[in-house]
Amino acid sequence: MEKTSLPLAEQLVMLLVSRVTAPVSAIALPQVMSAPVVKVTVVRSKFLLAEGILQNQDGVIHIKATRLTALVDSAMELRSHDFH
Repeated sequence: MEKTSLPLAEQLVMLLVSRVTAPVSAIALPQVMSAPVVKVTVVRSKFLLAEGILQNQDGVIHIKATRLTALVDSAMELRSHDFH
């Protein structure tokens, strides 16, 4: 997931996920990003739950996020694998 901030849109954050079947993006408006704890959550979390309105337009899925929550679980921890 890429975390992108647009310079012309104050505090608008777009979270992008690349998938084989279709791209997915979550858009967090300034109202969602206004709380300092949300900013820290978005920047530091490995996994995010984006809740909001789902839209499918031309095969691209957008979520207009009304809430962003960090997902924390030891079962979801990523470990690198060296196969050489």
